[in-house]
Amino acid sequence: MKSYLRSIIFKFHNILFLLLISCVGKEGEQHGLSSLLPLVGPLSKVGIIGDSLSQRSDGFGLRQKLGFRFTVTDYSVSGMDVPGCTRMIGSVLTERQDLLILELGTNDAIPGSVNQFPENYETLLSSIQARSNAIILVTILPPTINPGYRENIFQINSYLKSLNSRYPTTDMESVFLEKEKSVSLYSQTDPVHPNPVGYDLMGTAYADTILKFYFK
Repeated sequence: MKSYLRSIIFKFHNILFLLLISCVGKEGEQHGLSSLLPLVGPLSKVGIIGDSLSQRSDGFGLRQKLGFRFTVTDYSVSGMDVPGCTRMIGSVLTERQDLLILELGTNDAIPGSVNQFPENYETLLSSIQARSNAIILVTILPPTINPGYRENIFQINSYLKSLNSRYPTTDMESVFLEKEKSVSLYSQTDPVHPNPVGYDLMGTAYADTILKFYFK
């Protein structure tokens, strides 16, 4: 009788264990790795500083991709270039952020501005660091399919890539170049702003980078 009861109890424990694993798996699918973060304590705050590429993205879907332990605030302004952002950065950074995504440069990819871009970007980085202790995540820009922008963005990106020894970066150029031959990433009427597929790629790339800060 005792051995029979032990057998029943053992099977019951196994069933409970399998149910627990199943629940954890579903939670992980829903919230990603952020489901493993502590359930109490302050939320991790992510801010986005950018132009119309980010303004039109609905936060790159990061509210869903990062999960419930993160907040996402979008400070992006359509038409914003790097000098303009530097001038208004004091009014942008009005609350503490743990990480700032910097997505700027497309509006600087015009003749006369490209050569000044490194100096302007360094000034912006210094201005942000003077006002915030947040991690700055530099975006290596998607190249667009607009011939008037594309080559200039490649030139800008060569500088942005050089920052990876000083700042974390997310390389959208490589992500887009890898996919653009097989998947449409822009609409036919807008060769500068990504379509939903392109924005989803960007959000996934950002989320992968950000979550590495929490799960090393």
